[in-house]
Amino acid sequence: MIKRKDVGGLHGIRKTQANAPNPVENSIMSRTNSVLLTYAAIIIMSLSIWLTSRVTIETLEAATVYAQLCHNVSATHSATNESADVPISLQVKLLAIYLAHDLDPVTNAPMYEPHGATSQRDMREGQLSLAQAERRVWTHPECDPDGDGWMGDCDVSAKWKYRQQLEDWLEMSQVNPNPFNPVQHKVPPGDFRLLVLQVCLENIYNASTFAVRGGQMKQSRSWRQHGALPGSCFLMTRPLERPLSLQHGDDVVLSLWYNLGDTFRERPLGEAQQFSWSADEWWCFNSTETPRTEHCVRLPAIQPVARKREKVRETFPLSAMPLDALCLPLEEQQLAAHYQNADSDGNKKISEEEVGHLREGLLQDGWISHPEAVTFSKLDASGDQTISRGELWNWFSRSRPI
Repeated sequence: MIKRKDVGGLHGIRKTQANAPNPVENSIMSRTNSVLLTYAAIIIMSLSIWLTSRVTIETLEAATVYAQLCHNVSATHSATNESADVPISLQVKLLAIYLAHDLDPVTNAPMYEPHGATSQRDMREGQLSLAQAERRVWTHPECDPDGDGWMGDCDVSAKWKYRQQLEDWLEMSQVNPNPFNPVQHKVPPGDFRLLVLQVCLENIYNASTFAVRGGQMKQSRSWRQHGALPGSCFLMTRPLERPLSLQHGDDVVLSLWYNLGDTFRERPLGEAQQFSWSADEWWCFNSTETPRTEHCVRLPAIQPVARKREKVRETFPLSAMPLDALCLPLEEQQLAAHYQNADSDGNKKISEEEVGHLREGLLQDGWISHPEAVTFSKLDASGDQTISRGELWNWFSRSRPI
């Protein structure tokens, strides 16, 4: 019993001594762990800095573009002496507008990648390339209700496939065709020559994307692009007034000018053809109304004009501009915004009580040099005890107080 206890005791002592910590080994392990942790921290920090720089570069390397439609009403009325040449109503379903670098020399499809790297050749499957999406400058809000910038799930038909459906028609015959204020879109820098208008994405069920009423028509007649061929959802490709070179930090307003002169024709059935036709431009149909007539319509030529925004004296952004002032010259546009800002009751007239607010805004932004330049009596040219926006502009045009 004693020997066993002694043996057991000795074995326990040896076991305890064998498992005892070694100060030298612990020190080496501690130093090794510290070195490894330091290296890991350096690697993680370097990776974070690299990723941050990448994100910063990709976020900042962009220009800001605002796009808007501008109807040249005076040109519409002066383009022809025949009232039948101008439709009463011309509508389009417009999903989006894009900038393109050039046309593919083989397919004539818009190229959204710089240097002709790729081109959007076939829209049969309703796919949007990333390069195309990055160069979008106008988006209908029905196609991007959440504002995340993605609209690959929006179309004009097949709701079972595309959950966002564009139902609103854009009326091109209105004096002010913009249904909403321009929204900024970020576009990669580059040289652009073309503008591309999108009226659908795939349009599986060939829904109408255009509608017209003119002449003696009592109801609108709708139609879709000829043939419904692949790519017909991007049917309007227009050259810019001059090539647009976008650089990082540019702030550009893109105005799509058009007029409706010579876009509609009407004649009795059986009458000899009196003007030249182009099957690629005109779409003709017979009316079932009395008297029976043949109608023909074509889309207006759109001329995109780009203007880089000035940093000075553009106090009000386009998002705060009255819709009917979007396409006005810069000075008149800004004055219209000042007028709207001073019109506190929203009745589109400035009373004697509101003229002080107008004076304060014009003085603060440098439109006038002294308060006495704007008085109620000076601006109320008609004497009706209110100031209209036209009276404000006429006063400014005459006096040029700056």
